[in-house]
Amino acid sequence: MLRGLALAGFCLAVGIRACPWYEALIHRPYQFYALIVFPCLIVLLYDCRWLNRLCSTKGIKWLGNISFSMYLWNFPICISMHLLIVTGVLPLRVTSWGFFVLFAAVHFLVAGLSWRYLDAGLSRRLGKLVEDKFGRQEGVRA
Repeated sequence: MLRGLALAGFCLAVGIRACPWYEALIHRPYQFYALIVFPCLIVLLYDCRWLNRLCSTKGIKWLGNISFSMYLWNFPICISMHLLIVTGVLPLRVTSWGFFVLFAAVHFLVAGLSWRYLDAGLSRRLGKLVEDKFGRQEGVRA
């Protein structure tokens, strides 16, 4: 029942978006999407098997693991790349594909190493330290 309503709401939203009077009907598109389209999509994709299989692949899990490290390292990497370009050490234009590939590779490399040695490594060591000091607790994983 709920999925049927969500599908009807999503079809209605797509129909409104396709109609020639869209600009006259919807003055603030972000509110339209936030209030109608996205809740319908969430209900439609809830407990979706293919989406669960996709999100449980190793690559997607790895991206989820390193996402916070990518967030933390983004600004230092941007500043470093900018300085390398301004000083002439890196002879690339910011709008070139070479720069994009290099930036993405550096970003993934730094974030992956940071997650492996800082996030996961320190978490494991701290868990072991707490376990040694206080003993293993039932129902708590280190």
